[in-house]
Amino acid sequence: MSKSILLVDDDHIANFVNSKMILKNGICDSVASKICGREALSYLYDDNNVPSLIILDVNMPQMTGFDFLDQYYSYGFNKNKTSIMMLSSSFLDQDKTTAKKYDKVVQFLTKPLNEKTLQEIATLINLVS
Repeated sequence: MSKSILLVDDDHIANFVNSKMILKNGICDSVASKICGREALSYLYDDNNVPSLIILDVNMPQMTGFDFLDQYYSYGFNKNKTSIMMLSSSFLDQDKTTAKKYDKVVQFLTKPLNEKTLQEIATLINLVS
């Protein structure tokens, strides 16, 4: 089975760098990146894509990561086997507590991605795929 990751982050450069790091380390077969929650929902809905893992930024304009999760669940995407990792520069305990309310959120990572977080992603994607 092919392993894929969907990156959702409003930072184009972070998406580019994170995609390259993930692919260079052989963590998955393909990476798609979207700059907002609406684009990500369209990607999942319109194209019927089911990534192995979604790495989701918490703080984005227009639709936060938590707003995305609310929509993700309302569309029924949570019935898929996709796991979600939250990625944020936020150190707020409130964000971590809110993330725990969603059963698909399995990890809360702090930006930027580094060797340790890449290892966590690799371990998780091998478990879910």
